[in-house]
Amino acid sequence: MENRRSPTDKEGPLAGLSSLWISGGIEVLVVEGVEKGKVLRTEQLPVLIGRAPDNAIYLPLDRKISRQHAKILQEQHRYFLEDLGSSNGTFYQGARISGRVELFHGDHFSCGETTFRFAIKEQDLPREEGATIVGVSPEEFFSSAFATHLREALVVLDMCNSSALASQYGDEQAMKVKRELRRYYLPVIRRWGAQFVKGTGDGYLATFARAHQAVGSSVEVLQHLRTYNAAASTSGQLHLRFGLNFGETMVDADGDRQGNAVNVAFRVEGVRGENLQEVIAGAELLRTEDRIYLTEPLYAELPPAVRPSCQPVGLFALKGISGQHLLYQVAWETVDYTILGP
Repeated sequence: MENRRSPTDKEGPLAGLSSLWISGGIEVLVVEGVEKGKVLRTEQLPVLIGRAPDNAIYLPLDRKISRQHAKILQEQHRYFLEDLGSSNGTFYQGARISGRVELFHGDHFSCGETTFRFAIKEQDLPREEGATIVGVSPEEFFSSAFATHLREALVVLDMCNSSALASQYGDEQAMKVKRELRRYYLPVIRRWGAQFVKGTGDGYLATFARAHQAVGSSVEVLQHLRTYNAAASTSGQLHLRFGLNFGETMVDADGDRQGNAVNVAFRVEGVRGENLQEVIAGAELLRTEDRIYLTEPLYAELPPAVRPSCQPVGLFALKGISGQHLLYQVAWETVDYTILGP
């Protein structure tokens, strides 16, 4: 696919700097420096950065940038930043890099006196065979069209006590912990085959084709974080809640997920003691953090070998969702996620 330009795009070396998202691809925005505001949106990689006119990101006004300073490349669904032997170095999250580092959505890096923000168009939607695309006018397509329906396992993840963390230790510390969440979570769900992921402020919504992928990826994250938290300071600890569901989602033209199945997953993530209507005999007490709760529809999709690790908790009323819902709690500390995949 060729890059598309709007009528207002400049000709010459900056002609590739589009004002429109392309389906898939990345965005690299200059957030600090003499050329602040320049942006490249493209799906054509690698992307070269430097002072020479043949670079995709051409920055002639920054005299501390080398002619070919750095590049962004893609390997499968992962993105990397690589220094090209520049004179003044390439800095990722404030530290000079040697070779390459992996880039995640929202990361910042610097070349010379220019700082960039890296963003990923966070969906390359695999179309199901036989899926129906609703016909709409071009004006409606980008805002309202539903492209298809999928049956998916949904994971809603939220960081516990993020507001209290910011209040007690400051916004910068809270943002640091959120970055740690991103670094732990996104590589894990890539390995487990996530079909879609988007940030929700203090967490993520992710979808998978199979229920065991949703459970296995969530277990792996919590087991890794148990080791991480043991060595972290109180202000740096990261505690999570997971809500898992299985059902039909509606996928809009931007790839976002909508529908009741999504709403249920969000409600399950946030359930509290007051939502519990009927307790299952012998069930554990409701956890407030480091927990994985899942619905009966997702439990029914799990392989038999996994089900003994999922214990029923009780019947819950979920705000805005009719009926009572049987929820299960995963004993994630004892699960061997390697038998599930990825």
